[in-house]
Amino acid sequence: MKYQHANDLFNMKQRDMLVDNFYAKMQCLTTDVGADELMLCFAVINGLNPDICNYVTCTQPTTWTDLVYHAKVGEMCVPVSQPSDPTLAVKLEVIQDQLKWLTEEKTKTRSVSPVCSVGRESERLCLFRRESSRIDSRSGSH
Repeated sequence: MKYQHANDLFNMKQRDMLVDNFYAKMQCLTTDVGADELMLCFAVINGLNPDICNYVTCTQPTTWTDLVYHAKVGEMCVPVSQPSDPTLAVKLEVIQDQLKWLTEEKTKTRSVSPVCSVGRESERLCLFRRESSRIDSRSGSH
């Protein structure tokens, strides 16, 4: 049984586990095998997800505490991936399409409305007249 635990220890992968859960599982296996802290560190680094493992190995932790700390930081820095459930991905895509459609419809409605376009034209005309009168008054005073 001890060899089976050793096999599990050195082949365990984090996958979708949180770093804390992965460490707890690895510590139990280490106790069952009787491995020391250094062996535990090597086994954990070997089993971490690639992004977290890259972060941890760049920091070169020297103790178990350092390794745990840097792995938790690395876990927080890893970008969130898209949902692996195909039904969720499809639902998300449908919602995004609906949002895009609603946004396009709202834009079309604004640009086509005769009331809005008339109002905007009269506002522009008023601003133009005010600006023209200011320029005329300035040039007349010189």
